[in-house]
Amino acid sequence: MELGSADGMVECVAAGMRVSILPFSSVENASKLGIISVHRIGKTLASVPIYFVKREDTLVSKPLSAFLDLLATLGEDRISPKVA
Repeated sequence: MELGSADGMVECVAAGMRVSILPFSSVENASKLGIISVHRIGKTLASVPIYFVKREDTLVSKPLSAFLDLLATLGEDRISPKVA
């Protein structure tokens, strides 16, 4: 699915329709409100900070957990949605 705005992508994540990779500035407010959780993606993958985003209450499957661990291994550790 391709959307035209970061806000639209955040809304889809919050609704449980998808996960996404976005700049932190696009997800910061929703993260602070606890609507979504964010995971920092390693600096080696991008020239600007990007984050893996999912709905806050979405179950993290074993494959997704492994993917998030891989991303954390490639760069900085995961961050708490409340701490960002």
